[in-house]
Amino acid sequence: MLLGVGVAVAYWLVDSVVHSFLFHECSFSEAFLSLTPREIWMRLLPVLILLVSAFILQSLFNKQDKAERTLRENEEKFRRIFESAGELIGYVGEDGRILDVNPKIEEMLGYKREELVGKKISELDIYPEGVLSIVMESFGRVVKGGPSTGRRVELRHKDGRSIFVESSTVALQSEGEIEGILFIMRDVTERARIEDVLRESEKRYRHLMESITDAVTVVDREWRQVLVNSAAERFLEMPKEKLLGTRVTDALPGVEKTEFFKTMQRVMETREPAVVSGQYSFESGRVGWYEVRVYPAEEGILCITTDITERVQAEEKLRVGEDRWDCLTSNTDDTIIIADRNRVIEYINKPLAPHTFEDVIGKKLSDFVSKEHHDLLEESLRRVFEEGEPVEYEVSLDTKKFSPGIGTLWFSTSVVPMTSSGVVSHAILIATDITERKKADEALRESEKRLLGIINSSPDPILVCDVAGTVVQCNEALLKAHGLRSETDLLGQSVLTLIASGSRQRIVEVLGELPEQGVVRDLELTLLRKDGTEFPAEISAGLVRDQTGRAKYLVGVAKDVTKRRKVERELWDATEKWTSLMENTSDIITVMDRDGRVQYTNRALAPLAPEETIGRTMFEYIGKEQHGLLAQKLQRVFETGETQSYEMRSDITGVGPRWFSSKMIPVKHDREVVSVITIASDITERKRVEEERERLRQQLAYAEKMESLGHLARGVAHEINNPLTSVLATAELILDEMCDENVSRSDIEQIVREARRIQDTIRSFLGFAKARDFVFEERDINAIMETALMAVGKAQLRDCEVVTDYDDSLGKVKVSRFHIQEVFVNIIANSLHSMRDGGKLTITTGQSNDSVVVTIKDTGAGIRAEDLDRIFEPYFTTREKRGTGLGLSICRDIVMRHGGKIEVRSEGPGRGAEFKVFLPR
Repeated sequence: MLLGVGVAVAYWLVDSVVHSFLFHECSFSEAFLSLTPREIWMRLLPVLILLVSAFILQSLFNKQDKAERTLRENEEKFRRIFESAGELIGYVGEDGRILDVNPKIEEMLGYKREELVGKKISELDIYPEGVLSIVMESFGRVVKGGPSTGRRVELRHKDGRSIFVESSTVALQSEGEIEGILFIMRDVTERARIEDVLRESEKRYRHLMESITDAVTVVDREWRQVLVNSAAERFLEMPKEKLLGTRVTDALPGVEKTEFFKTMQRVMETREPAVVSGQYSFESGRVGWYEVRVYPAEEGILCITTDITERVQAEEKLRVGEDRWDCLTSNTDDTIIIADRNRVIEYINKPLAPHTFEDVIGKKLSDFVSKEHHDLLEESLRRVFEEGEPVEYEVSLDTKKFSPGIGTLWFSTSVVPMTSSGVVSHAILIATDITERKKADEALRESEKRLLGIINSSPDPILVCDVAGTVVQCNEALLKAHGLRSETDLLGQSVLTLIASGSRQRIVEVLGELPEQGVVRDLELTLLRKDGTEFPAEISAGLVRDQTGRAKYLVGVAKDVTKRRKVERELWDATEKWTSLMENTSDIITVMDRDGRVQYTNRALAPLAPEETIGRTMFEYIGKEQHGLLAQKLQRVFETGETQSYEMRSDITGVGPRWFSSKMIPVKHDREVVSVITIASDITERKRVEEERERLRQQLAYAEKMESLGHLARGVAHEINNPLTSVLATAELILDEMCDENVSRSDIEQIVREARRIQDTIRSFLGFAKARDFVFEERDINAIMETALMAVGKAQLRDCEVVTDYDDSLGKVKVSRFHIQEVFVNIIANSLHSMRDGGKLTITTGQSNDSVVVTIKDTGAGIRAEDLDRIFEPYFTTREKRGTGLGLSICRDIVMRHGGKIEVRSEGPGRGAEFKVFLPR
């Protein structure tokens, strides 16, 4: 700057002197005084230009020096920030190769700087599946000049656990060219968890806020409501038009007795705002907690009512939650301590006995730790308070000075910082009593020693190898089994040297599966002796893991099963013989457990295959009425061990109902019944013959009964008919001689009617007793039914709906036409009698197996359950004043003479009746 000023002054002096001598030929002072202002300005302008130029150059030189100093300072600051930053900072070249990372990489991901520098990002095992492609795409976009990006990504720690980071990438350019990429990563694993919790909490808070409505009401000095909002309408449960102009006491009856109204009165008088809250019950029954903020207004007062019911309930829940938290911390097995920066205890969930809370609160941590651990405690607290890093360590406490007799206690302690306004204000110590674990570790070591003793003394061959299959230990029994002289012949060798070639692939597969399964039992392999001979063995093996859970050793136990194989072959031969016998017998043989569940069955239960019945219970194949019998027999066999015999009916799908004669034979093990063998012989045909014999016996008895009744009926009819004829003739003669006006004429007419009724009954007896002549011919059943309907007559059928459904494919049936017609007429007449007030008569014909079936169904009075078994008995009738009770008995007799049967069914009085007539073809 000074140099510029000097040059300018010199230039001005030289120019003035030269100008005065050359142009004015006078002295310098005279020349200067003779100059006009314009000339002076023209003389000074170059000087000013020189001065400005010198100033600019000086400024440029100063800025360059300052920039260079600033650059050096910034580089130093950047290096310090780079090395000590709490975030992971790295520099990546255009080819994706890591050029440098700061020491934070070891804390965040567990890798040292030299493990990563020089490697490409794509070669690192820090990105879970799917994340690497996203990262590479982002890097590629930045390398191509795209915008810098920031995102949250998941990384994999060297120990395998997942962490979450916020990653930002910035392209570093020089003269428009990208030299590399700077990436910054911040561990946000804990923050991500907290943010998830906060987002969920915020969602609930917003939902709550959106649900809250405040009711706004302006009340004038006359206590009339002059302004209300929509929320007030909902709050007061009245439309706005009705609320406006209405007094508060009218809109809310009884409010004048509440604290709400008293507060409103106070604000109306004092013009001082007030807030009141409490519970209020509406006339509609709605009850809630409300907060009313009352402000003075020009018209009177402004009331803003907030429904705080949910808040009150939430506060109650919060109190409950705090109580639960206190309960949780009070009952946890861990000891939780909060200490300030002076190491003074401010909180403890449970003091170590025999201390009380008063003994601990306000005391220093060092007062309760033995002196030899003071340095460890202080160092861990220093790291927490100064570096903000959590610390974990295990320590043993000598409790003699405060709890004699307890002995040494071991604790696993975690010390974590508690921050306030970004500063670590407290340390939280969580101490877990691991004394029992330490004792367990010691016991495990002792157990391993005992295990080695067991291995060496076991009579079974035992082998210990590492996870790679290399033998590390064996016992004397194994050496003997394989023909080896000492452990030196085997230790360090592969376990495959003991396995025959045919089983080596299987043992390789098992070794691969064992880390996941943990144990293998009863694996049959062929082993190899030193002399080359082979022998079968059964192997059981398990993993031994270290404290971290990683597989360390494999322990295997072998059993020579040569003798057992021989016994099994003999047993197999015997089983084959037994199975052949079982499968070729015609009897059904099953094995059942105590619950009747089938464990085995032979193929005699066709068409059911054995595999269809295994696992199912035998109760599924018999009728429910016989479940009790089967359960009783099973119980007797298992309780007494005695064989049980019985007969039972079974209903097998595809076979139908069958009868079996069965024997239950106990199967015992150690004198206890473990299962039963049931041998069932099919006696269905025998049962059918017995049932047929019984049916014929009943028919014979019925025929004899009918014959006896016939003789009786003929005798009774003869003895009654002769005197009855005289009585009837005399009555008719008297009646003919009487005039119509005779008062006794009606009595004589009654005698004639009753006598003729007796005659009709006698004719029925004679018809029942008279031997019928049956002439069997091939006839159409449908045509016989039509004739029967005509015989009944339209007059009797006019009040009923008659529906017929004939099977035209029946063909002709060999019957006695007139007798079968008599059966149909009798049944139809009975049905019509039961439908005096009208109804529906349905007549159908069809086929069933080898019979023609005629069904006559009515909707009449029905038949009582107790009368169904007697409906076909002679002289049984349900009519009080009419009927002889012989019609259906005669029908049954006719049908039985045809070799058929007749059935009746009714669901009870008022439910109608259905008759089915079965005639053989």
